Amino acid sequence: MSMEKALSHLLYAAGDFVALIQPDGHILEINESGRYLLGLFDEEQPVTNLADLISTLVGADTIAEAIAAATQSGKWQGEAILTNPEGLE
Repeated sequence: MSMEKALSHLLYAAGDFVALIQPDGHILEINESGRYLLGLFDEEQPVTNLADLISTLVGADTIAEAIAAATQSGKWQGEAILTNPEGLE
């Protein structure tokens, strides 16, 4: 199995919200569990930026910290309050 295929399998098999996000916050992909949590069942991915997913209760500092950590180590693991496209937490 190729590395790309293995990573793709891990992404979709994870039970937690997992997303691939560029340093500018642009969302490349959200796994199935993440889509379920956001109520994105059979839709195309309408959310295109991390800032659109993070509740205003969390704030820009958390987004900046998450992106900085992910840029440095390749990942960020933590808790955040997410909102769906309708703005519900």
